[in-house]
Amino acid sequence: MGGVGDVMRDLPAAMAALGWDAAVVTPSYGTLHRSDAANRIGTVDVGFRGNIEPIDAWHVPAGDDGVRNLVFDHPLFAAHGAGAIYHSDDADRPFATDANKFALFCAAVAAWVNAAEGKPDVVHLHDWHAAMVLLFARFDPRCGALHDIPTVFTIHNLAYQGTRPLRGDESSLEAWLPTLRPDIDAIVDPQHGNCINPMAAAIRLADRISTVSATYAEEICRPSDPAAGFVGGEGLETLLAAARDDGRLT
Repeated sequence: MGGVGDVMRDLPAAMAALGWDAAVVTPSYGTLHRSDAANRIGTVDVGFRGNIEPIDAWHVPAGDDGVRNLVFDHPLFAAHGAGAIYHSDDADRPFATDANKFALFCAAVAAWVNAAEGKPDVVHLHDWHAAMVLLFARFDPRCGALHDIPTVFTIHNLAYQGTRPLRGDESSLEAWLPTLRPDIDAIVDPQHGNCINPMAAAIRLADRISTVSATYAEEICRPSDPAAGFVGGEGLETLLAAARDDGRLT
């Protein structure tokens, strides 16, 4: 997982040391819930592809850093075998399976947080994989409680944005959530008007956006220049510069 894995290991522990009640939520990938110490704590029913999908929630103790680890399990989270996090798919449908997986995961997170008795003070989302939680927070009337919770979106790698068609494919927004009626301007890909771009949507919709360094926060507000070896906003620099000017990017 690289930098995302490092942050998800260290940041919650650092927050817990400062007195925060920190919880990390991830898919099971068919394995994480099988720990000897894992304890199933409930099920959340999620509307997905026109069906109701039951998602099992597990508490998985890991160390003594004070962090609560929640793992959601569903067959789709291990679509290509237990422990397989990513799958490239065919060249004409890149990462379609991953998009399905993380769309369902985001739906489960949104439903779980919305129904929780003790609501979090902040929901912190990382990269495109978790970005679609914001679609539920902003556009799903069934997630009214989630709408009122402040959100932070952290960008680790702008090169991967989770872009998929709005419709016309089994891995598309319409296929996943046929009854959701989002503001298309808020979720559309800046270069491809027939696609949803989860990374772009999160940049538009999150209350705050953070990056891994102050230097990176400045660089991503400028266009990438491959000829010069400069990696900037990867097509999202206009959105990021607007977020900076709004005081949302740090």
